[in-house]
Order: sequence, then structure tokens, then C-alpha cells
Amino acid sequence: MVKMMIEVSMNQEITTVSGADFLGYDANDLLGQQLEMIIPERHRAGHHGGFNRFHTTGVKKILGTWLKLPAVSKSGEEQEVDLVLTEKKGADGSHSIVALLK
Repeated sequence: MVKMMIEVSMNQEITTVSGADFLGYDANDLLGQQLEMIIPERHRAGHHGGFNRFHTTGVKKILGTWLKLPAVSKSGEEQEVDLVLTEKKGADGSHSIVALLK
């Protein structure tokens, strides 16, 4: 069962969140922040590379695939989560990425 949902704009800003308490946050801790705040530092370069590749080329290497990855909780500790990413297209032509965590 999905415990947390995060929607991220193409500039990697968290625009929507539900279930933030799954990682110990309050929704207001995350809204408007950069997604990297929940990505361990050692994984950030890889994340940015993949996100930029998707944004510039449309290549979707991991979308739709459940992955086991570490996430950073509010306390700063890492917690292994299952995560799947999907693409959301707005009626105005905008794109965002939705992450579901369990």
C-alpha cells in the first residue's frame, strides 16, 4: 500500500505531497522545497543526471518501475523505501513527476 505521494515540477520543486509523515515530515516541511532534500547526498548526482536526461530527451529509463532506494527522513536518517515514478502531463502542456513511496 502506498504511504506517500510527492509531485515534483520539472525544476525539481515539490509541488504536492501527501503522507509526508511516512518520512517524519509535515507537508509544509516539503512543499516548495527541492526534491533533493529527501535524496541521500551520494545519490544526488545520479538523480540530477537522470532527471535532466528525461527533461531534455524524454527518455524514460525508470518510470513505471518499482525501485528500492534510500530516502532521507526528517531526522536525517536514511530509510529504505519502495518507489515508483510516473509522468503527469497538465492540460496546459506542463509536465511533472509523481513519486509513490511505500
